[in-house]
Formats: sequence, C-alpha cells, structure tokens
Amino acid sequence: MNQENKLDLFAIISPVLRALKKLWVWILIFAVVFGGVLGLRSWRSYSPRYTASTTFTIYIKNSTFSSVNSYNSATAEQMAKTFPYILTSGVLHEMVKQDLGMSWLPAISANAQSGANLFTLSVSGSDPQLCYDVLQSVIRNYPEVAQFVVGPTEMVLIDETGVPSAPDNQRSWLPAAKRGAVLGGVFAFALIAVYGLTKITVMGREDLQKFTSATFFGALPQVRVKKRSKNNPDEPFTLRTTKNRAYIDAFQGLAQRLDKNARKEHAQVLMVCSSIPGEGKTTVSCSMAYALGDRKRRVLLIDCDLRKPSLYKMFRQRTRTGLGEVVHGKAELEDVLYEAVPGRVDVLFGGKSAHRTDDLFASPKFHALMQQLRGRYDYILLDTPPCSILADTEE
Repeated sequence: MNQENKLDLFAIISPVLRALKKLWVWILIFAVVFGGVLGLRSWRSYSPRYTASTTFTIYIKNSTFSSVNSYNSATAEQMAKTFPYILTSGVLHEMVKQDLGMSWLPAISANAQSGANLFTLSVSGSDPQLCYDVLQSVIRNYPEVAQFVVGPTEMVLIDETGVPSAPDNQRSWLPAAKRGAVLGGVFAFALIAVYGLTKITVMGREDLQKFTSATFFGALPQVRVKKRSKNNPDEPFTLRTTKNRAYIDAFQGLAQRLDKNARKEHAQVLMVCSSIPGEGKTTVSCSMAYALGDRKRRVLLIDCDLRKPSLYKMFRQRTRTGLGEVVHGKAELEDVLYEAVPGRVDVLFGGKSAHRTDDLFASPKFHALMQQLRGRYDYILLDTPPCSILADTEE
C-alpha cells in the first residue's frame, strides 16, 4: 500500500531547539559584534550636514502696467511646476558656478506649496558658509533664468536662515548599533537552525528501529550533575552514587530485560560502545555491572580502552596494572582483579596506557583469557574505545 508521509513538525523543530539550547550564547555574541561594528562604522563615518534655506514668493511683472504685479491661481499652478525645474536646470547651475568661481555645487532642492504663492529653496552641504553663499547666488541669478521661461519675475523674501550654525544631522551610533544587533542575532539564529537541521540523530525508539536493526531494551533519562571543583572532588556518577530515582529505576528495568534476553540467547560477553568520547559509555558500563550484580549475577567489568584507560577513576583507584599486563604475561589475573562488590562484581582495569593495541585484541592469548573468564562469570562487560575514532572495538 502507498501511504502518504505526514509532516512531523516536532521532528523538524526539536533539533533546532536542541541546537539553540546548546549554542544560544552565539546569538548574543553575534548581536554584540554586529552591533559594535555597525555602531563604530556609523560613528566614524559621520559627516555633518548644514542647510541654508529661504522662503519667498514670486510675482510675474505685468508688461502693460509695470508697476502692478499679477498673481492668480493659474499663475500659482504654473509656477509650482516650473520653479523646481528652473532651480535644477543646468543653465542656473552654470551661472552659479561662474558667479562663485566653483567647479561643483552642493545639493540644491526646491519645493512649492501647491495652490499658494509660497516657495522654499534649500542648499545642503558640509560647509555652512558655502551653502549660504550658493543660496544667495541662486537668488541673484534665478530671475534671469526664469525670464526665459515665465517672463519677468520678482522674488519677495519672507524668511531666511542665514549662515547655519548647527548641523541638521546629529552624530548618533545607537540606531546603527541596534540594526546591527538585530542583524547579527538573526544571522546567528539562522546558522544555528541550519546546524540543528543537519544534526541527524536517533531521538527515540522509533528512530532506532527505523535506522538500525538493533533490539531496544530501554532508554535512560538525562541526569544533571554538579561540575567538579576543588571543593567538590571527583565524584564518579554511577548507579551507586546517584540518588535520582528515575535513573535507578530505568537501569534496574534495563538490567532485568537484558538479563532475560542474554540468558535466553546464551550470551555472556556484552560490549558497551559509543561513537565518540564523552557520550557516557564508561558510566553505563559501571552502572550496568552494579545492576546485574544486584540481580545476583557474577559480573566482570573490563576496561578495553588501553590507549586512554579511565575505568579506574570510576572506582577511585590509582593507575594500576591490568588487562595489557595480563595478556602480555607481565602480571597474573588474580593479582590485578579489583573486587568492587564482594562475590558479585569484579573489575579488570586497562593497565598502563599503550599506543598500539590492535595486536593485543587479535592475539590468541586474549581469546584464551576470554575463554577462561567465561567459565568464571555469568557476564563479562567490555568497556570499549570510541568505535568511530579507533579500530580496537572492531577487533
């Protein structure tokens, strides 16, 4: 049958939320960095802008009665259209340049109030005196240029700013910093979201059965522990040291199901592995040994990570001889076994750190040792190195 795949929003959002919980500080870092960069850029690139402006009216001189100025609604509409055009024309600009002996001009803008004989002329630039001089030159030369377009005109000034004393724009870095902070936060969130979506991992029993053929015995809850410090020395987290009831119950249930299936399949050697360091492999090995021991099973826990042995730390022991020395014939098994739980749980530490271990696990002596141990213990737990980094686990 063909079944339509349903969109699981939780499966999409969950990895993003996990990545956000883990990397949220980067949002703050990006926001601060982007905000600081844009704020500093705005502060350093600040350029003051001064504006000299004037407001005036324009009258068209009557050619018949020169002493009478005419202005009506039609004239106002005509002037509103032609006034900005005249001021931005190249002819007027060239006349102003020649008048002031300049090769360039600051920004000139003009606007007219529709339906009224009221106009505003503004000149903006970084030099206040220059803006005022250009304004005066435009006022002087405007009638000559306007005469060719609308005829003789007369300008009546109403208000004038004079030489501007303060810039129009204030130096302010805060708006740019705010924009940068928002931009940096959004950018960091997008990167974290992409990172979370690319982290494909097993989330539960369904994913485990979907991606692998492994048998599911149970899941362990996440338990948070206090960080180690000088005042709080090493306190290994195992089934014996935790008081978390959920963790204890989960491990007891896991040990029960594992014991039942292992006895059914006649399995004695159980290997505990992980893909990378720091995933809790050694913690699970120790807790599983204790849990099986509580079920009155004879258990041996072996540290097979000979490159970086760490099992001795879980039992608060100093580095001591162990598996490597036994296989190479440098120590006797009975002399190096550590009795963690009398009559129930024994531990065989890894021994001194070794750089090459591939020949040890493939040697006949190691296989002979394992056969010997099978006759003495109900279960043998192997705490192995990370399988994605080292090939010892495959051996």
